[in-house]
Formats: sequence, C-alpha cells, structure tokens
Amino acid sequence: MKKAVLGFVAGLVLAVSGIALASIPDSSGVIHGCYRTSNPTKGAVTVIDSEAGGTCPSGTVPLNWNQTGPQGPPGLSGVETVVAEASLLGGQNPRTEVDIVAQCPTGKVVIGGGFDQVGIFNEIDTSRPSDDGTAWFTHFRSLESDPNVSRVARAYAVCAFVQ
Repeated sequence: MKKAVLGFVAGLVLAVSGIALASIPDSSGVIHGCYRTSNPTKGAVTVIDSEAGGTCPSGTVPLNWNQTGPQGPPGLSGVETVVAEASLLGGQNPRTEVDIVAQCPTGKVVIGGGFDQVGIFNEIDTSRPSDDGTAWFTHFRSLESDPNVSRVARAYAVCAFVQ
C-alpha cells in the first residue's frame, strides 16, 4: 500500500513539474496548435508546446493565435455631465422663450443629453445635439400666465473625449 501511495505521489510530482515547464503560450504570448483536416476527427484542435519541440502531425495544419489579441480602439475617456439652466417669468405676451445650451468643455464632444423642467405650463419643443456636436441644445417656452411665477428648465450634455 505504501508503495502504491509513493508511486502515486511521485507520478503527481512529475506531472505537475511537466505542467510547470510547459510554455503554452510561448514566450511571445502565442498559443500554437494543430487543426485536423480530415475525418473522423476533422476540426479537432490540439495545443502543442512548440518551444519544447512540439510540431503538428500528419493530417493537421498549424493554427496559431495570440493570448491577448490585438489592441482595440481607445474609446471614450473623461465622461462628464454639463448642465445649463434658464429661468423665465410667466405672464409675458408673446410667451417668453429661450435657447438653453449645455456646452461641452474644449476638446470634448456630446455623446448624449436631455432636459428637465420645474413646474407646469412649460413647453420644450427642441432637445438635440448641436450641429457641431459639442453641446446639447434645448428650446424652452414658458406658458405660465401668472407674471409672478418663475419657471426653470435645464439642458444636460453628456460629454467625453472620443479617440
């Protein structure tokens, strides 16, 4: 029984040592494999250790890929929300109107936006990115009839650097 346990432990140590010494992927991050081109196992892929002399057997073709893949595009950075606000008094005839522009900081572009308003009797008839893509534009009209009531609307621009 002791010999069986000792044999098992020795085999386990050798197996672990072999795994630790394997260089998959290789030192440049490439994984090497072989793709079977004929039946009965057509399409099967076997990973090999090319740095230890592994090569693809007959009936297969080399298939290599990078462990990390290619660098993707940088994307967005520095995302922030810019707010612009306008307040209008009611009771004006014609109704008081204002354009609210939430302008992105220099170098950033608008990637989204919107508006909100405080109170009723307001009208927003436009909420969109500016033509040059650097701000969020909102057109606000107060429909309040009471000249003592102020109405507030805000435009929000979500801005970012786009690489």
